Amino acid sequence: MPNFRGSIPKDTATGKNIGVKINTAGVMSINAPTTNNIRLMVLNEESGERSFLYWRNESAAKLMMTSLSEEQMQASFDVVFFSGITLAILNSDQRDLFFEHIKRLKAAGSLIIFDPNYRPTLWDGKDSAKQTLQIAFEMSDWLMPGVDDFAKLYGLRDVESCLTFCKQFDFRKLVLSMAKKRFMLLLIKVPKLFQLSQAIT
Repeated sequence: MPNFRGSIPKDTATGKNIGVKINTAGVMSINAPTTNNIRLMVLNEESGERSFLYWRNESAAKLMMTSLSEEQMQASFDVVFFSGITLAILNSDQRDLFFEHIKRLKAAGSLIIFDPNYRPTLWDGKDSAKQTLQIAFEMSDWLMPGVDDFAKLYGLRDVESCLTFCKQFDFRKLVLSMAKKRFMLLLIKVPKLFQLSQAIT
């Protein structure tokens, strides 16, 4: 069964409704002991684009790690995916617990996939984001960054610079995207080299 590792406020009507829908879809979720509700505003533009305003300071997801039961902590998975948004909303203690959990899962054989999905407004600053994402990059088997992530955080604005940056990490696959040019590059890392697997435009 797919497993959603996030927290849903179990004591609110919104949380109960979402939990029912997720479980009905065959996904196991985690209920957090909180009354915090979800606050999200969707802005629809005339062009058809959408933007989002959200409040996470009291989000149930920030209690994700302490909401896990012992049974859930010991569960194993073939694939584990997480993003920089997850890391950004956790405080330092929760983040440390999260990384320890990822380490245990990787040691047990899980494939770890990471998408930095850098959102500047969620972080205390660039230094904090860089230090945290560095840890995530180092422990991941697949990396799924976008050139936009690197441009905002490191000032790297072209594919070649991003590839050079990624060479320091011991990943198995790299999926590098450039949304504005509708470009995606899939690379498989072999010792000391990148092997181009597929470029999609």
